[in-house]
Amino acid sequence: MSEVPRKTLSIAFNKGTTKTARPTAEQFLQDEKPEPVHKVVSEEELEDIPWLQVGLVVRIENRKLADGKYHGKTGIIRRIIEQFGAEVHVEGGDILQLDQDDCSAMLPPIGQDGLVVLGEYKDTRVKVIRVEKDVEVELCEGRKSGHMVILPTLHVCKHIAIKST
Repeated sequence: MSEVPRKTLSIAFNKGTTKTARPTAEQFLQDEKPEPVHKVVSEEELEDIPWLQVGLVVRIENRKLADGKYHGKTGIIRRIIEQFGAEVHVEGGDILQLDQDDCSAMLPPIGQDGLVVLGEYKDTRVKVIRVEKDVEVELCEGRKSGHMVILPTLHVCKHIAIKST
């Protein structure tokens, strides 16, 4: 059986000698790094998780589609095709069938509502409070309604309530 290493702290006494002592609880906690608030999803993991839903506003990321004509354009998902595909109504009136790898979630502006599409709070409506590297949101429904949480920007998407066709 292996021993668990213990933290020690060197304390200087009045006469200039040092003695090894156990740290106080406060000192011990200061040395500990906080647990991450969320699990970061890698690009490879993201490809295996279906996140598309009717009503999401997405940006088209495929540069090769129609020689780049649609790259950077936004659209609304009107219908889900199998698990990883969607019918997207693009600004300008065109309708495209896209794989989720060709789309990215559009983050709602600060103060507006969105939908969590990945992670622990998936399918929860939220209100965007602050955006930096991650996004701070207020949960708008469920048993934790009113609580603030910090999520990766990939997990939150602008959502428009529409009926599926």
